[in-house]
Amino acid sequence: MQWVAKMIRNPISAAALSCLLVFLALLGVRATGNLEFLELPAYDWFVRLLPGSSAPDPRIALVQVSEKDILSIGRWPLTDETLAQALTTVLKDKPRAIGLDIFRDIPVPPGTETLNAVLSQNPNIIVTMKFGEGGVRPPPILKGTEQVSFNDILVDPGGVVRRGLLFLDDGDSAAYSFALRLALLHLKAEGVVPQPDERNPQHLRLGNVTFKPFEENDGGYVKADARGYQFFLDYQGPAARFRSYAIAELLSGKVPPRAFTDRIVLIGVTAQSVKDSFFTPYSRGFSEAQQVPGVALHGLMVSQLLRAGLEGVRPLATLTERQEMLWILLWCVFGGVLGLRARSAWRFSFLCFAGLLLIALSAYSAFLHRHWIPLAPPALAFVVSAALVTAYLTSLERKQKALLMQIFSKHVSKEVAESLWRQREQFLRNGRPRSQKLVMTAFFSDLRGFT
Repeated sequence: MQWVAKMIRNPISAAALSCLLVFLALLGVRATGNLEFLELPAYDWFVRLLPGSSAPDPRIALVQVSEKDILSIGRWPLTDETLAQALTTVLKDKPRAIGLDIFRDIPVPPGTETLNAVLSQNPNIIVTMKFGEGGVRPPPILKGTEQVSFNDILVDPGGVVRRGLLFLDDGDSAAYSFALRLALLHLKAEGVVPQPDERNPQHLRLGNVTFKPFEENDGGYVKADARGYQFFLDYQGPAARFRSYAIAELLSGKVPPRAFTDRIVLIGVTAQSVKDSFFTPYSRGFSEAQQVPGVALHGLMVSQLLRAGLEGVRPLATLTERQEMLWILLWCVFGGVLGLRARSAWRFSFLCFAGLLLIALSAYSAFLHRHWIPLAPPALAFVVSAALVTAYLTSLERKQKALLMQIFSKHVSKEVAESLWRQREQFLRNGRPRSQKLVMTAFFSDLRGFT
């Protein structure tokens, strides 16, 4: 125990021990997921700060069923005849793919036979289902074909959508996502087909871009639901960046000619009464006005897959767990150094603020280059380490000053004692007076008549 006491009295050793304790404590807190409430809002903040694109993606168009359209048509759900008419009208423009984001597991007559004929005769029409037991089945006419996909959307705690899906597997079979089916049809026309990654054949590659599956502890997540083949969504702005048309306009012939030629067309519901809307990182509140329709989110996913396959735009990447630990440890050390060097309150505050600003700028710069690195853990590591080391050194200095004053205050004036304290490095070592070998000149005198 003597070596421990000796180490604690050494400021550098004590600072190193403090940094190590802070590092281990933060790893423990982070492993329980108690920092997600800071990390995920920081992620949303970075998304909102990214430069967005105001131009709509010319490869995608939406046909929306709004509340106004439902009132105009006069019923919900739409009949099979209405859907067949809408699909037939879009097909006249020769789109590359059509995505029907409206469930049709149960026929809604009249027009069921007509709809079945349209679906079966056009392999570029993709329909949706809900995956798994208790979900929604696809139209019976297309069961077991490559025209079926799931439209499940991942929602984080808090209701925000930050990730998308490419595949889901129930142990017996794998299903393609709605966005992936549509994107593959468009990419096929451009000569781009899905390939296994050269380094890891289990990873999907589109063009020159590999989609690394999301893992439960990636980024700021801790033990998140990582089932299926997930990827981070690449938001390009707060609003849907697609040309949109109302289904009532489509049925009445008011859509411009060639509006859907060589495009991916998604047909979905935006009416509030259907409740197919979600919050995104751009949502500043929890009102309905802050929500984005599900069909627009599917369009966003399709656009991201097209940009990856055709333009080489990589999805967001994360550090490995070892790299994240080193990043946090580095800022623990920087905090300890700050605690050792900053003696005044204003200097400590200034350097602490500068350090936090540097952490935020580093994280944002990495985000700009499509890397998500932790923000909250290194910030806490830096501040707590600096505060702990500063508090310890302040306590140690008080004890040293009390000891020095006790030694000299009985023999010298208060001013001399204070001067000795300011030069304490010459007298103290590890909090104790140190022995010194000095050359001293002594002068002895006596006064006449004074003994």
